[in-house]
Amino acid sequence: MSLNRRQILIGVFLVVVPCGLFFSFWLSGLFNESPLVIADVVAADTVRWTLERPGGDVDISENVENTFVNAEISSVFNLSLYKYSESAGDYGSQDVFRMKVNVSARTLKGFVASVYVVFNENYESSFVVWWQALYEFKLQNLSIDGYAYVFRQYGEEYLKEDEKAFARLKGVNDPEGVSFQAFAEWALCSPENRTHEMNVTLELTYFNGTAYKKLVQPVQLGTFPDDNNTPETAEEILNGKYTRKCVGGYDAKDYYKIYLTSGQKIDISVNATLGLPYYNLYLYDAESNQKASSQTNSRHKTITFVADSAGFWLIEIRSLYSDAGYGFYSMEVNS
Repeated sequence: MSLNRRQILIGVFLVVVPCGLFFSFWLSGLFNESPLVIADVVAADTVRWTLERPGGDVDISENVENTFVNAEISSVFNLSLYKYSESAGDYGSQDVFRMKVNVSARTLKGFVASVYVVFNENYESSFVVWWQALYEFKLQNLSIDGYAYVFRQYGEEYLKEDEKAFARLKGVNDPEGVSFQAFAEWALCSPENRTHEMNVTLELTYFNGTAYKKLVQPVQLGTFPDDNNTPETAEEILNGKYTRKCVGGYDAKDYYKIYLTSGQKIDISVNATLGLPYYNLYLYDAESNQKASSQTNSRHKTITFVADSAGFWLIEIRSLYSDAGYGFYSMEVNS
């Protein structure tokens, strides 16, 4: 039985239209991943960490951690800073902070959709490197969606303004828990008197069983030069404990001033905490006369003295070498 023209046209229409709709939907992204609709964004408090800028190579061994827990998700964002390298040869003799980035998160209901870690600093010359990213990224229930830093870009996304590096990871098979570990190196590329603030942010997108949400966990890393290297610029202090102070290398002397009355007793205790600072401890009256010192061959120095005049007395912590013996100390003063 032969088909008439009308039957043929109807048949072609029935085949062509569904195929056209299929390709239209395919081109519009029906069969690709569409952007997630985020119902809510939760921002954790910023965790801040500062350190006087070192004047030489020193092991830091400090953890900066932002932990967040609620009824839907628990997340730990940890930066383990393990070393400061002065004039690092692997980065053109730049000063470098070396750290390990750790992310661990688990949903109580639902799954983790993505993990995004980004470094931002408003200083053009500095940069961050993911150390051997494809080989050193340690992933659990995650896959690499893309990453970038000054020397390399993987994936379709590029660094934006003020971004120094990022890593974007996707959850594999809707995981309840994920983890990410990587090594990052922050090259300052600046003179020693420059202050830096690097913002490192974790953005965690998860599904709570009914909607997608985003958790933002920020960490701010800061380093700064001291400005108390002369008697004229001495830092005024009161009784108390002062930590994360540095001496050695280019920072050969630290001065502090404290007001004492005649007959007032002062106790000064200084302890080396990180590195190997070779230093001596001195006390001067308001007329710059040396009144006491501690020059023992130990990491702990003390002075106890009764002031014989009123005024601002000076405490000096003096490095013994200009090219070695750099480190951190804590100081406690009671008067």
